[in-house]
Amino acid sequence: MSHERGPTVPRGEETPPNPEHRVLTRLKRHFLEWADRYVEMRVRARRE
Repeated sequence: MSHERGPTVPRGEETPPNPEHRVLTRLKRHFLEWADRYVEMRVRARRE
């Protein structure tokens, strides 16, 4: 089946990260950081 691991990947080890995975991870981190920064910016704006 397509979801089974082949003999090239030893059991218990993750497959090496591909470029798409790295981009998605960075994008996810960016959005999490952006949300925090946005809230901080809005809080500062309301205090002024």
